Amino acid sequence: MLYQLVAAQNCRKRKLDQILHLADEVKAIQSRKNDLYKEYEYLNLERNRIKNKFSLLYRHIFQSLRDPDGNPYSPHEYSLQQSADGSILLVPRSSPGHSVDPNSGNKQRGKDDAKQHMLLIPSYTSPCLFQR
Repeated sequence: MLYQLVAAQNCRKRKLDQILHLADEVKAIQSRKNDLYKEYEYLNLERNRIKNKFSLLYRHIFQSLRDPDGNPYSPHEYSLQQSADGSILLVPRSSPGHSVDPNSGNKQRGKDDAKQHMLLIPSYTSPCLFQR
């Protein structure tokens, strides 16, 4: 009978130890969840800040561009794209349902004309864009 009492007491102790261990795990997981949520909030704020800076930069660059006659390019007709080497290209937007065939009667761009649509702006890609 004494053996059964000791065995029951050991069983209760193991059960209590398991409960305490699980409670510690729950606290650790809740803490990790809170940390991840804070990081999520921070990253959302950073993403929005960078998106705003990008929009400002995009508008600034676009407002500075002029065609050969000195007229500004329409942001509805053209967009800016960055190439792999970091240069910025001014490319025509394609209309929905309308594709531009380079072999059709549309105006062909020569090398000189194409160069006017490519801008090298290393100062705009500097780290200061991402400073806080």
